[in-house]
Amino acid sequence: MMSMIKALPRFAITALFAASMIFAGCDTIGQPAGAKAGEKGGPSADRIPLRIGDGVKVTLVPPTRPGVLTQAEEYKSTVTESGTIAVGVFPSIPAAGKTCNEVQQIIYTNYVPAYYKSLSVTVVSDTRFFYVDGEVIKGDRHEYIDGLTVTRAISASQGFTEYANRKKIKLIRSNGKIETVNWNVAIEHPEKDPAVYPGDHIQVPRRWL
Repeated sequence: MMSMIKALPRFAITALFAASMIFAGCDTIGQPAGAKAGEKGGPSADRIPLRIGDGVKVTLVPPTRPGVLTQAEEYKSTVTESGTIAVGVFPSIPAAGKTCNEVQQIIYTNYVPAYYKSLSVTVVSDTRFFYVDGEVIKGDRHEYIDGLTVTRAISASQGFTEYANRKKIKLIRSNGKIETVNWNVAIEHPEKDPAVYPGDHIQVPRRWL
């Protein structure tokens, strides 16, 4: 094989090398964008399941073709009460309880090969929320901000009612794991004030007099 390559004219060798580089790049065509986001170093938000009311932005990028300008299609949608989002010709893509990467794969499967031979799909969370209820002044869904902790989340809910049991606050993670937080301890020792992430649910129980 090497002797055959040496026998080729220089311009033919150059063309052969360029062609090999083009075909090597085709391995990723048709893969949903962000498919490896769950690997080490990937954004942690990709592993957080979407919930009803969460906003997402979906970007679809068809494959490039010679002489044709490829335009990305962007859609903004909110997870409805039925747990779905609307994307392009598909008004009901299941999303609630699924991560952004899982929704990417569902969209890709719907579009390829029915509408495109290949397609790049990206789904990112637009607005994320955390939830506080129970014995707080304003129990509700709140927009998530970086650096949030249990004590800060309760402050965002305007603090406790007079009946709050501050020693047995439940922090329910989006994956179902439950932690018990003592506010009196957490406020004095920041290392015992757990971080709150999008999709987490804080419940403040009632104390019995």
